[in-house]
Amino acid sequence: MLPLELYAHIFAFVRDNRDLCRISLVSRTFHRESTPFLYHTVDLTLRQHHMHSFCPTIKSNHDLALHVRILTLYLLPRYLSPSPLENLFQEILSSLHNLRVLTIEPSYLGFADFAVLTRDCQFQLRAFHNSAFGLPPTFRFLDSQPCIRDWTHTVPYDSGVTFLETRLPNLTTICVNATILPLFTTPRPVKQILFRETLVTFSWDRSLSLSGVGGAAAISLVAEAVPNLKHFCLIDVDEDHLEPDRVGLHHPLDDLLVALSRFKHLETFAYSPPMRDFTSPWWMVYPAEGSDHIARAFFSAQATLRLVAFRTRPSCTAHRNDWVASAKCYSKSPEGKIRKERHLPLRFDSWRELW
Repeated sequence: MLPLELYAHIFAFVRDNRDLCRISLVSRTFHRESTPFLYHTVDLTLRQHHMHSFCPTIKSNHDLALHVRILTLYLLPRYLSPSPLENLFQEILSSLHNLRVLTIEPSYLGFADFAVLTRDCQFQLRAFHNSAFGLPPTFRFLDSQPCIRDWTHTVPYDSGVTFLETRLPNLTTICVNATILPLFTTPRPVKQILFRETLVTFSWDRSLSLSGVGGAAAISLVAEAVPNLKHFCLIDVDEDHLEPDRVGLHHPLDDLLVALSRFKHLETFAYSPPMRDFTSPWWMVYPAEGSDHIARAFFSAQATLRLVAFRTRPSCTAHRNDWVASAKCYSKSPEGKIRKERHLPLRFDSWRELW
């Protein structure tokens, strides 16, 4: 016989719940040691009857309910009226005092008030992933969950709502439609933003953020997160130097061009290089090769591009919003002909209206 304290460590490596169930039937000792792992993660999305059997189980055995840390619900039964399901939903959530991650999959049912369904809950979530309820109905619930660090919201929202500083104050990871971001009235300690595919146009003034990466790396990060972006404007920051071991090994703008090629459908690219950093890769190349060559390089790197604009003169006094005054703009026709635009159809305030 192994010491009892070793069984929990061994059972932690069992990933299949069906195997854990079989183990729990071997003996009382195995049952006791495997139960925390069996109930740690509960997925009620596979069969509707699982929800109906799970509720009385945890209501009659509070110790089992305390083991549940991660719960996924699927609220899609067309044959049930909302009321019985609301009662079932409320009973389950009110019993899970140690719940830390809650995921709610899409639903065709119209629930009256999400706050009512969760009003008796004692848990403090670390992550909330919502694909079933609108934004305003969840506000009271979010206000009661200041510990949430990871938030997903995929349901369209009503205009006119805002996120005050007391709502989701500790948010570090967010996955939402891009239109949700302007609702935040104060900063959050966000480290990762995952945009859904609704994002089409994105403007990033890097002087307003502390990213700790160079311009090319910043473009790669955006391309990885939003590969289907169509219109992108980047206002770069000073002191964006090449790494010392890479200087001289390739063209200074290669990193920028490779990063740009990672987009799948990019049509518009507006770029303001570092304004005061005369030693940045951009200003190492531009004076010698000129704007025509740079434009052709952009269009060659990303075949879907139809319009590019970039600044052509560094300045020690220029304001970051004035870079268009010295910008060059080029367009490419569907036939592949590249033309310099004299009237600057792409401007700082107008490019973002593109859809």
